[in-house]
Amino acid sequence: MTRWPTCVISSVSMHRGGIAIIGGGWSGLACAVTLRQRSDTPITLFESAPALGGRARGLIWEDLPIDNGQHLTIGAYRATFDLLASVGAPAWRSEPLRWSGVGRNQRVILRWEIPDLGWPWRVILGLIPRWAPQGWPWAWRLALARLLIDLVVRGWRDRRTAGLTAAEWLTRLKMPAGLIEHFWRPLTEGALNTEFSQASAEVLVNVLRDSLGGPKGATRVFWPSKNLSIDGVDVMRTWCEQHNVSLQTGHRVLQIGADCSLQVAHADQTTLGYWDTIVLALPFNQTVALWQRSGLAPTPAITRLEQMTARAITTVWIRLSMQDDAGVSGLPVWFVLSDPADTGQHYAQVVVRRPGLLGVVISAQQAIDDRQACAGRLRDQLLAHLNIDINQCDQKWITEKSATWACTPEVSIADHDAAQGLLGIDGIYRCADDLEPGYPATIESAVRSGGRTALQILGRHHSH
Repeated sequence: MTRWPTCVISSVSMHRGGIAIIGGGWSGLACAVTLRQRSDTPITLFESAPALGGRARGLIWEDLPIDNGQHLTIGAYRATFDLLASVGAPAWRSEPLRWSGVGRNQRVILRWEIPDLGWPWRVILGLIPRWAPQGWPWAWRLALARLLIDLVVRGWRDRRTAGLTAAEWLTRLKMPAGLIEHFWRPLTEGALNTEFSQASAEVLVNVLRDSLGGPKGATRVFWPSKNLSIDGVDVMRTWCEQHNVSLQTGHRVLQIGADCSLQVAHADQTTLGYWDTIVLALPFNQTVALWQRSGLAPTPAITRLEQMTARAITTVWIRLSMQDDAGVSGLPVWFVLSDPADTGQHYAQVVVRRPGLLGVVISAQQAIDDRQACAGRLRDQLLAHLNIDINQCDQKWITEKSATWACTPEVSIADHDAAQGLLGIDGIYRCADDLEPGYPATIESAVRSGGRTALQILGRHHSH
């Protein structure tokens, strides 16, 4: 039995049995919902923050619903939408993917309206002038089509990507420089949240497989009508409460024991309990910190997490004047800031347009990036591309220095046991967005992992 230091316990309430989930993000919620849908075992979810959802949650800013971070999802993310449908969440808004590059003075200079068709029709139509990407030279169209067809022939397993970054791989393939700057760089950094020069080529291929190489609807873009909480997290929370899942927000787990014991802090009290099963639904760095704080011996699954590094993501919400809003009203609902004349000079990857608002995403950041320098570069970029001076607008900057993990070739793919949620100690499991083999950090990978870990737990319980 684990012995905790009695000096830190001001109030002890013993609990025994059931499943404890530590972490109320999408992975933890998916795990809780999946468990409850298939079992009546007592479930308690602990979340240290006052609200559920992790980084993928909604906020209210100046009476407007916004998201803590922009999380555009695509039709290929079936596990996410299946989860939301199972708890009665409202349908999200959607439209076909329109990869649009906005150059200087609000001019859409490059646009690819990807047909809402399955493979290979979306690429075949892309070679026909009527449906071809506007503003793309023939060399770009042929280079992209040739690469995708080659990947299909290889079964989406290109050995040439092994150990390479996306930049190295595409350079070796002699991809046109303009296509790299307009399409490949923003796609890679937006999808993998990692610098183009360091992002894993192998994972990028998997993203292409599920999107451009996927079935009909795979490339369709989805987003919540209001925000991620109102149209997602809050619905899951209500469903859990209605189905007797105990949700304990504002509760920080201090330590865990190999005997499935938990020490939890809330307000000025610390409680101790013993559980049949513990699930760590935490990011890689928080998992490592809790493991070390608990004095548990490292296991291969934990050693893998210790080798990972974090990346920051900044989302800037800008409230537009009526004049500025009218000026961008003709632009797509989301677009890339792109200008071939400024090759290599792009900064923010994606802009999301909402009535009266712009949301600008700056991903693939180092945690040490200077806020003032970021603001200056963003102002220059938006002035040039959108004729908007953000210094004259209300802004909300949301920067999370450890928002995600760097998806580099050096990051080892979770082995079979880790991907199933096993941590090397009986009764202790994990689910998170780094456990979907060969996949970047997304809501989808978090949801898949949560559901898979839940099924692993249920299988263990049924075998005992």
